[in-house]
Amino acid sequence: MSTSQMSYAESVEIKRVLQSVLRLLESPDRWTRAAAARTSNGSVVGPMDIRAVRWCLSGAVRRCLPKGHLYQIFACLRTQLPSSHHKLIDFNDALGTTHEDVVALLKRAIAGCE
Repeated sequence: MSTSQMSYAESVEIKRVLQSVLRLLESPDRWTRAAAARTSNGSVVGPMDIRAVRWCLSGAVRRCLPKGHLYQIFACLRTQLPSSHHKLIDFNDALGTTHEDVVALLKRAIAGCE
């Protein structure tokens, strides 16, 4: 979704949420694959679980998102996916995807909201 398709207020809110997701995932030890979230011992939990300490990209969005704008945020992220991926989950969980790739995607999506 381009910024021309959303209101200024929506754009600001989406950018704020994406920045929160970036802060949550900036450290490699806070990112995971194959689960929305994990505890410190690696157990799979929901992204809102208070025991969660690591999140996949989609789980981090859900963790940081107040009500609303979920579709718009995922749409903004999808526009930044490499052409070899069509889904955020596939990108996040691909063996070739690194933490740096996820952080770079978030930074591109944030820049797209400006």
